[in-house]
Amino acid sequence: MDFNTEKNRVLGEMITHLIAKTDLTRDESFSAFQMILNNEVSEMQQGAFLAALTAKGENAAEVAGGWQAVYDLDTEKVTLDDLEVVDNCGTGMDSFKTFNISTAAALVGAAGGVHIARHGARAITSARGTVDMAESLGVDMECDVKTVAGSIRKCGIGLFNGMSPRVHPMALGRILSQICFGSPLNIAASLANPAMPKIAVRGVYSPFSSDRLPRSWTRSVTGMPLLFMGLSRSTTRGWTKLLSAEQPKESTFPMVLLRN
Repeated sequence: MDFNTEKNRVLGEMITHLIAKTDLTRDESFSAFQMILNNEVSEMQQGAFLAALTAKGENAAEVAGGWQAVYDLDTEKVTLDDLEVVDNCGTGMDSFKTFNISTAAALVGAAGGVHIARHGARAITSARGTVDMAESLGVDMECDVKTVAGSIRKCGIGLFNGMSPRVHPMALGRILSQICFGSPLNIAASLANPAMPKIAVRGVYSPFSSDRLPRSWTRSVTGMPLLFMGLSRSTTRGWTKLLSAEQPKESTFPMVLLRN
């Protein structure tokens, strides 16, 4: 592939900063993800940036910059402002090879009358991603965003395929299909839902992410998310950590308390 030598150098400097555990600003993060999405730098540099950012540990500004790049540059958008829509996708990356629990939860929520606008991907680190699971049930996962929006209106549930060029036409699928480790791109991209729901229940894979994602959310999208950290989502196998971006003080509780 052809790449821009000057931009390759600029991204290399950012990678050097990340290796030295130096944080990027939101603008720097946006610029880096913009170069990656536009495929203006070499693929080795793209992978090195994601690995270095993951190793350092992402902060709220870096995730927000990544989200802005994905949403502004690489997301086909739909409007469902007349509906109270909920997104319940997780970040994945729990490493336990679980089935896609949030998909089952979405079906339960939709059956209860909640309009669900999911935004997910194929398996990267899990046994099956939400797109794989829906496709095995006969759902067309290569449709455009307007078709998904119509499903949300008519059936109460729809799933935007985060790896489809009909949802993210530039590069997201290309990047996610080539890496087999979780990175801050998973978090940033998960926020780039084409319907931009103002309510979200989001599972995260680590306490580190659960501490930073509420701040990332308030820097990127509007609305009120609830975040669960148990097994990448709430779990009956132990304790689950719950945070709200509106009230970021955390609560930790055994899930049995939620079953009453």
